Amino acid sequence: MYVQDNALKGHVPVTVFNMSSLTMLSLYENSLNGGIPDNICQHLPNIQELNLELLELVLENNNFSGSIPKNIGNLTQLMEIYIAYNNVNSVHFILFGDLQHLQVFSFGVNNLNGPIPSTIFNMSMLTAISLASNQLSGGLPADIGLRLPNLDAIYRNE
Repeated sequence: MYVQDNALKGHVPVTVFNMSSLTMLSLYENSLNGGIPDNICQHLPNIQELNLELLELVLENNNFSGSIPKNIGNLTQLMEIYIAYNNVNSVHFILFGDLQHLQVFSFGVNNLNGPIPSTIFNMSMLTAISLASNQLSGGLPADIGLRLPNLDAIYRNE
């Protein structure tokens, strides 16, 4: 479902995440706000039984705040996640360790703080990571090239 570049306002209707045939959701460049719905993955067991998976999640350029729902780690077939340019302040990065198909991880320009989470460097399929313009600290692992052999781009604060 592509509804990017519109003038959508308010919260994302929770019914959007009840569509069992949903494989791609793009809400990019709207004026959506509030938290990302907790039920974003609630019906995943039904989706898996139908062998339908959400492959790409685009929530960039909105005004989402708060934390990323913990059950987003249940989207085991997710290949791309874009949540940059929001006001997200908390992500349970350990949950992303199960996303072994994840290729793009875009969380730049939010309000994340603390150390750069080591769990994102365990996803060997990643080709791009964006954590730029947050308040993250720490460094990149010395063996990043060995752990992320497919990585083409990494964006972080200097």
